[in-house]
Amino acid sequence: MLTKGASAIIGITGLLLTTRYLGAEQYGTITWMLAILATFNTIADLGFGSAHTKRVSEGHDLSECVSTFAYVKGLLTLAMALFVVFSVGIWYAASEHPLSGSSIRLLLVLLVFQVVSDLTKIATTTFDAKVETAKSQLVFFCDPLVRLPFLVFVLLNGMGAIGVSFAYLAGGIGASVVALFLISKERIVWQKPKLINSYAKWAIPMVAVMVASGILLQLAPTMIGVFWPKSDVAYYSTSLSLLSYLGILGGSAMMLLFPTFSKWSHEGRLDDIKRASREGERYLSLISLPILTTIIVFPSQIAVIMFGDAFYNTGRVLPYLAVATYIGLLNITVSAQVLGMNRADLYVKWTYVDLTLASMLLIILVPSSVLGIHTLGLSYRGAAIASVISAFVGFGIARWFTYSLTGAKPNPSILKHVVAASFIGIVMYYASTVYPVVQWYDAAVYLLIALGGFLSILYCLREFTAHDLRFFLDALDIKKLSQYVRGELWAKGKEPP
Repeated sequence: MLTKGASAIIGITGLLLTTRYLGAEQYGTITWMLAILATFNTIADLGFGSAHTKRVSEGHDLSECVSTFAYVKGLLTLAMALFVVFSVGIWYAASEHPLSGSSIRLLLVLLVFQVVSDLTKIATTTFDAKVETAKSQLVFFCDPLVRLPFLVFVLLNGMGAIGVSFAYLAGGIGASVVALFLISKERIVWQKPKLINSYAKWAIPMVAVMVASGILLQLAPTMIGVFWPKSDVAYYSTSLSLLSYLGILGGSAMMLLFPTFSKWSHEGRLDDIKRASREGERYLSLISLPILTTIIVFPSQIAVIMFGDAFYNTGRVLPYLAVATYIGLLNITVSAQVLGMNRADLYVKWTYVDLTLASMLLIILVPSSVLGIHTLGLSYRGAAIASVISAFVGFGIARWFTYSLTGAKPNPSILKHVVAASFIGIVMYYASTVYPVVQWYDAAVYLLIALGGFLSILYCLREFTAHDLRFFLDALDIKKLSQYVRGELWAKGKEPP
């Protein structure tokens, strides 16, 4: 979590600089192309990443697992890259509105960055499967750490979007070098891939859902860019980018819970899965809700403070996406349960419903017309509304799956959290009529009020205890975190210096 926090700070700094120097139109172009590439990038996984996590966590020979995963990942990444190049060629030759030469160069540089990032996942997925998250997070941290100085250089020298794409590539290469160094310490004996059938047995049922999930994640910014100016993509994407740093909590929880639940499911420890799920959901809510409440109450002010006056419209979608982010965090433990307990079939159904609903909502809400039929034409606001509706439906499906798998009912603590956050939000709203949010330190003051008030109310409701306080203090203990990281980075059985 230490490296996650540092990565978030560096990443937010880079995001702030990029939006202020590039403006909405150029930044929107970059994020639109990244969304297109991410959609194509579903080809580069097809469920084999989850299969690798599953097999390693079950105790299969590490050398056989890594050799198999590296072979498959390399082939799939090559297929993705060739498919992108082929598609761009067809688009350039056949479209009435082909990409310009500069746009093609930008897309190709970002494609190389995507390829490097995909190959880096051979190492990071292995570390996560072994629940050695400090290693994977160190790799994760190196990307923004290397990218930021390059980003500052290209922005100060007015190198525009193409310069920013090379900064992305530099960060990706830096992370890949660290990943290669760490995986070389695992004493892996590289061999012919022997577990392809075993991996395919898990991955093939997941292929459709992985493709659907990839499309679902990128559908909104892609559709906005097709029907509206790229600046609208920027307003939506900056909201997602800001909230994605909070989503790091969910990603960290998923990396820990999935292999753990997989192991416990294999051992028949259902009660432990239920207990850990409820606690994980509760802690994710405790950490995220004060931050999200502050964003919901002061969306436009925070957007201007973070990204500049040109991104005032970002505040029009931040509240919707903040709600969707919170619901998504609550669903993390359910996703880990479903996958960890070998119920990929339920995950497939869940994803299909989500994709179908989101697609229908986006078609109705985002464009002004489709095939001559008039629609609502809400652009980025429509995409945000669709996200919230889909999140609530997904939440209901997730609760049903949890009940059918383990008999677990929704955690009643969450209702207390929402009530406490709502009360504090109302207090902050009226307080802002006296002390408005203008500068960053004003927002920081209200964030501290949200955190203090939220936890105080929960303490009175006996929902926040001394045990919880010790848990958070331990999580923030730099000395303990440092010892944990050092212990993972050195070989087992050796004392770190």
